[in-house]
Amino acid sequence: MKRLLITMLVALTGMIVMACAAPAEAPVETSKETPKAKSTLEPQVVAEWSGSGTKTTQPFTITEAPWAVSWAFNPDPPLYGMYANLFQIYVHKAYDRMYMELPANIFNVSKGTADSSYIYDTGVFYLSISSMSGTWSIKVFEFK
Repeated sequence: MKRLLITMLVALTGMIVMACAAPAEAPVETSKETPKAKSTLEPQVVAEWSGSGTKTTQPFTITEAPWAVSWAFNPDPPLYGMYANLFQIYVHKAYDRMYMELPANIFNVSKGTADSSYIYDTGVFYLSISSMSGTWSIKVFEFK
């Protein structure tokens, strides 16, 4: 009984406080236009190559990070029932020729494979592609 009385007293006190409170201000009218979402950055192809075997690309310039290297590799048919293929992409800074990233490193795959890697650096780069027993295609994208 005491608990019920305390609960009713607390509720009544809350109602009195709310009734005595200052009246709410009239809502401020806002623009009826919905704010537009910030547009997403669109990928733009910086460079692309395709082929087989080994290749060193010409230098390309990246001004916005991150950027992406997207690639696809299609292995040759198996020889004597075995797949013996290799596909690697090395990213180098052009000014010092040092290896920086390895966006692709696959071997002995039995079917076509594709992937993308993001790189968080800007500057002038080139790619070294190492491939055996298959064909490949590579695209470099910058997001602007």
